[in-house]
Amino acid sequence: MNPQDQAPVASTVPVKSQQLIGPGELISSSVTFLKKNWKILAGIPASLFVCGFIAVLLLALCAASGLLPLVIIFTILYVAVIIVGGLTVYSAMINAIHRLSTETSPSLTILGQVKFGIKLFWPFLLLMIITGLVTYGSFALFVIPGFIVAVYISTSLFTFIIDGKRGFGALLESCSLVKGRWLATFGRIALLALLCFGVMFGAQITLMLLSILLDVMFPPAVTGIIMAVVIFAVEILMISFAMIYMYKLYVDLKNTRLPDASAASMKPWLIASFILGIIVVLVYIFVVIPLFITGFSQLSQSSRAQQQMLNDPKFKAQMQLLQQQMQAAQQNSSTNSPNPIQQ
Repeated sequence: MNPQDQAPVASTVPVKSQQLIGPGELISSSVTFLKKNWKILAGIPASLFVCGFIAVLLLALCAASGLLPLVIIFTILYVAVIIVGGLTVYSAMINAIHRLSTETSPSLTILGQVKFGIKLFWPFLLLMIITGLVTYGSFALFVIPGFIVAVYISTSLFTFIIDGKRGFGALLESCSLVKGRWLATFGRIALLALLCFGVMFGAQITLMLLSILLDVMFPPAVTGIIMAVVIFAVEILMISFAMIYMYKLYVDLKNTRLPDASAASMKPWLIASFILGIIVVLVYIFVVIPLFITGFSQLSQSSRAQQQMLNDPKFKAQMQLLQQQMQAAQQNSSTNSPNPIQQ
C-alpha cells in the first residue's frame, strides 16, 4: 500500500477550546467555592477591617482628648494600615484562592497569608503604581481607550502573584491572556460589577426598611451598630466573591490562550499610556492644584474683606444713615400721595 493512501491518524494531542466558560457557570462555581472556603477567605479582609477600626477608634479618642501629637501619629497609622493592609489583603487572598484551587489539602492560616502578602508589598506597590499610571494615562486619551486598556490589564494582579511576573511583565502577560477575547472578558467583568452593585444596593435598601423595625426594638445606637455589622459582613463576602470570580476568569483565560497571543503589539501602547499618565499627574500637581489653591485663597481673602467691611463701624453708620433716609423718603411719599376718597 502506498503510504500516501493510508488514512490520516487522529492526533492524540488535546486541542484547547478557546471558548470561555459562560457567565452563569462562572458565578455558580464562584459561589460554590466561597461557600466551601468562606472562613479563611472572609477572615483575611476582616483582619484589615479590624485593624482599621482600631486605628480609627484610637484616633477618635485622641481627638476627643485634644492630644494633637497622638492625633497626628494615629492618622499616619490609619493611612499606613489602609495602604499596606489593602495591598497585603489582595496578595494574601489571591494566593489563598490559588492554593485552595490547586492543592489537595492546603494548610492555610490568616496570619500566614498576611505574612505572604507583606513579603510582596514593595513589588506589589510598584505594580499598582505602574497600573494606575497606565490606566490614568489611557483614560486621559478619552474614555474608550481607557476602558480598552483597563480590560486588557485586568488580570495583571493574578499574573503577578501566580505567574511571578513583575512590573510591565505582569501587564503584558495579562494583555496576552485577554487578546482575542476582549469583548467576552469585558462582558464578564461588567457582569461582576453589576452583580456587586446590585447586592450592595439591595442590602442597603433592605437595612433601611429593617431600621424602622429595629428602631422600635432597640435604641438608635444599637440599631446603628447592627446595620454597620451587617454591611461590614456583606462587603467582606462580596470582596471574597469578586476575587474568586476574577481568579476563575484568569484561569479560564490562561487555559484557553490563543496560539498567537503575543502582547508585543500592546507594549508601545502601555508605555505611551504610562508616560502620559506621568505627565497628567505632574500637570495636576504643578498646575491644577496650585491654581485651585490660588483660587480658593483669593475667594477666602475676598470673603474676609467683605466680612471686615460689614463689621466696620463707618460702614455700619453709613448703612444706618441710608436706611433712615429711605424710611424718611417712604414717609414723605405716603404723606404727599392724594387720598382717593377725598378726591
